[in-house]
Amino acid sequence: MKKKKANHPLAEALANVGKADVHTLPKEKESGGIALEASSYYRPSIYLDQGDFPGIKDFTAGQTVNLAITCEVRNVTTDDNGKDKSYNASLKIMQISDITPRKGA
Repeated sequence: MKKKKANHPLAEALANVGKADVHTLPKEKESGGIALEASSYYRPSIYLDQGDFPGIKDFTAGQTVNLAITCEVRNVTTDDNGKDKSYNASLKIMQISDITPRKGA
């Protein structure tokens, strides 16, 4: 009897995703001054070095890449100001996979 090779958790998740639930972030906007500071929005960013993800050696500035990231949810906080609820989460990145379609594939 042949032993079934265990799938990598990220590969298994990608195989089972079906239709991805893609959320496009709003465009960035800068406030016009201190009074409007709350209206500023900057997309979140992550910083990776080659030790975090060796695949960055193939990246070029301005390129768009598709990354699948497995994270551990460290905490979730809720702010209920009586009008709207807002949520924040702290995530610890555990695995990264470059799933950008290859040219000619």
